[in-house]
Amino acid sequence: MIVGRGPAPVNYGSTSLNAGPYGGRGSSGDNGPYRQPDLPSWKVHGRGTSDSGGEDRSWRHRVVKKKSGYCSRCCVLFLAVLLYLWYLFGQLDFDQESECVLDDNVHPVVENKTLPLTYGLNLIANFEDGIKGIVNVRQQESLDVDRIEIRLKVRVSTTKLASYIRGSFEVDPSGPTVNYRVRIHNDDKKERERMMKGRCAHAEVVVIYPKMTPHGVGSLTLNSAGCDFTVGKVSGIFDNLSMHCTNGKLSVDSTSVRNRTTFDVTNGQISGMLETSGEVKANINNGQVDLGIDTTPRESGWNANNFDVQIESVNGAISLRLAQPFYGHFSLASRAGAAKVTVPEQRDYVQYTYKKWNAATGWISSVGSQHEPTKPLPRIQQVNVNGAIEMTIKG
Repeated sequence: MIVGRGPAPVNYGSTSLNAGPYGGRGSSGDNGPYRQPDLPSWKVHGRGTSDSGGEDRSWRHRVVKKKSGYCSRCCVLFLAVLLYLWYLFGQLDFDQESECVLDDNVHPVVENKTLPLTYGLNLIANFEDGIKGIVNVRQQESLDVDRIEIRLKVRVSTTKLASYIRGSFEVDPSGPTVNYRVRIHNDDKKERERMMKGRCAHAEVVVIYPKMTPHGVGSLTLNSAGCDFTVGKVSGIFDNLSMHCTNGKLSVDSTSVRNRTTFDVTNGQISGMLETSGEVKANINNGQVDLGIDTTPRESGWNANNFDVQIESVNGAISLRLAQPFYGHFSLASRAGAAKVTVPEQRDYVQYTYKKWNAATGWISSVGSQHEPTKPLPRIQQVNVNGAIEMTIKG
C-alpha cells in the first residue's frame, strides 16, 4: 500500500527566486488550493522583492492621488483681487480733486503779447505735462490794430491747479523771420500726475493778424509736438504757410497762400479749404486727408498754371476736391485702396495713360482727349499705401 503525499507546504516567505511568472506567491507550477490568485498591478501594493525574507506583505488598493488645481486657482484669484484693489485705489483721489471738469471761471494764465507785422512768424508751441493745447489763427475785428497779437489762455479744473500752471514766451526777433516760442507747463509733480490721467488743463494760443487789404501778411510757420492747428480766414495773403505736428489735427478755413503750403503730421488729420494756385505738399503717416482747394485768383499775378499738389499718406484715405477747373497731368496710386477720378460730365476730357482699380495716370483737357498739356505744371500727385484715393473736380 502506497501512502500518498499530502499537499506541499506553502512557502509564504518566497523571494524572487521562487516567485511565479506573474509575481504571485509559490512557484509557477503550483496549482494547489493554496495558490493565491494573480491580481492586476493596480490592486497590489508593494509588489516585487521583499527587503527581508519571510516578510509577509499585505494587499491593499493603491491610492491614486488626483491632481488638483485648487492651489493654482486660489493664487489666480488672489492676484486678481490685488489687481482690482490696485486699480481701485489708483483711481481714488483723497484730495477730492481728481474729477477733471474745466472751469471757465478759473483762468490761471491769461497773457497777451504783440509783435510788429514782419515778413515771417515762426511760432513754436510746447504743451507739456499732459496739458492739451490748440493754436488758432484769425484776424482782428477792428481796423485800428496794425500789429500781430498773441494771446494765451489756460482753463483748468481747480483753483489749486491754477497756481502751478506756468506760461512763458521767448522771442528771437533776429532776421526777417521772428521765432516765437510759447511754453505751457506745470510746476507741481503731484498735479502733473493727475493731469496725465485726466487732462485737467487746456491751453489755447490765439494768433491774431491785423485786418487789412490782401498784402503784407508774410509767412507763417506753426510747430508743435501735440496740438491742433486751425488757420482761419485772414484778409491778407500768406506768402508761405507751414504746419507741422506730431499728434494732432491740421485744418484751414478759406486760408489764402500765395506761394507754398506745407502740411506735415504723424498721427492726426488734414482737412479744410485752402485758397492757392501755388505749391501744396501734405504728408501724413496715420490719418485721413480731406482737403479742398480753390484756385480762384485773389490778386494780380495769381497764376493757376503754377499749381502743384503732392499728397502722401501711409494709412488713411485721401480726398482732394478742386473748386475750379483743372487742366493738367494727374497721378493717383495706392497699394491697398481704390483710385477714383471724377470730372464734370460733357465738359472736360480725361485721357488715361494707365488705369487700374488702385491707380490712375493721365491728363485732363478742355479741348479734346488728344491735346495733352505740354508743360509739367499744373499737376496733381497722390500716393497712398493703405487707403482709398479720390480726386473730384467740381468747377
